[in-house]
Amino acid sequence: MASPLPLRFRQAHEDDIGRLLDIQLGAFPDSRSFEARKRHLQQRIFGDFGDLYVATHGSQLLAQAFVYPIQGWFGGRRVPLGGIASVAVAAEARGRGVARALLEHVHEVSRARGDALTLLYAFRHGFYRRLGYSAVTPMVRLEVAPAAIPEAWVSAARGAFRILDRDDRDELVPMYERAALRATGWLRRRSLAWERWLLDDRRAWFITNDRRGYVSWFLEQTEDHAATHLVVRDLVAEDDATWRLIWGLLGAQKDQIHAIDVSVPHDDPALHALVDIDANRFGTERVEHPLGTVYAGPMVRVHSVATALEARGYIVDGDLVVGVAGQESYALEVRGGTARATVTDAPCDLLFSDAAILSSVLYGAVRPSQLTRAGLVTVRDGGSLAQADHLLALPAFHALDPF
Repeated sequence: MASPLPLRFRQAHEDDIGRLLDIQLGAFPDSRSFEARKRHLQQRIFGDFGDLYVATHGSQLLAQAFVYPIQGWFGGRRVPLGGIASVAVAAEARGRGVARALLEHVHEVSRARGDALTLLYAFRHGFYRRLGYSAVTPMVRLEVAPAAIPEAWVSAARGAFRILDRDDRDELVPMYERAALRATGWLRRRSLAWERWLLDDRRAWFITNDRRGYVSWFLEQTEDHAATHLVVRDLVAEDDATWRLIWGLLGAQKDQIHAIDVSVPHDDPALHALVDIDANRFGTERVEHPLGTVYAGPMVRVHSVATALEARGYIVDGDLVVGVAGQESYALEVRGGTARATVTDAPCDLLFSDAAILSSVLYGAVRPSQLTRAGLVTVRDGGSLAQADHLLALPAFHALDPF
């Protein structure tokens, strides 16, 4: 690799836009017009133009990266985090460490403003793993035959919903945020995001009469008169009964819909409650019943062990000594769902091979026991591992809003 360039970093300026759009087009080619790209650059759903940082070499702007100030729910608590997006390097500067240097700068921006971690959608996991990122639990994109949904759920849903009207819109945000307390990785949405999605003519919105949940979807056909897919955008329920009602409403569409496309966490109970998800589809010799696609979500990276331990919420109380190889160890004490981490010389109950693996456990919903077989976590004894699994547990990661 060529020697690193001497770089300077700053926030983007309005007069950078032409050059930024050239760099973006070289990194993310698509059919959008110049004006559409410009609007997208200046007004993002999860951040503003002021959240865009650039790397320069002399007078040349060589790279860009957003670091949005956002919040996500982990263990029933809303945690400040940096959402990194649109990392792009000019073609003539690639392979010279520019992206790494810019990311190190935006990591510091995020840490300095008080974020507990950064989160991003990686173009290649290997590149970001070397920068301290690690994967969250995988997600599943199901393709569901509507008839797979239990008839009892469909019957219960009859009369339980109404189409969203203007008077209901103020209820969506608190409904979403109450449901987010039960999830891992849902992001707090700015008003701009809600406005854009509510103005999208393709999307249909339905809310339960008791305002404890809602669903939004759009319909897709590859061509006129082809099979119709119902693509779920939001499935938001404050409790399990409402979750079943929403699935019942989806099942009620079976006379018009060939399949329901919906993203769920890998441990979603729908995988067990729905029967013949793949009805009317054929498998292969190796996979007789394909239900959908398992796919990777974002990657996470914590800034410091102590901050990461204390920032999230916890479902149960307990005590644990946690460490990362080559770093200080911390006595973790959780009471009432809130943690306190103090430096300790006590032997570690749980020792992570590096901070990236710690990130996967604390914010990616990966259990320590899933990592011990790979030698990525060392435990003092079997009791310590069971205790760690219990104390650090989170619902499986599920990202509704990729950016």
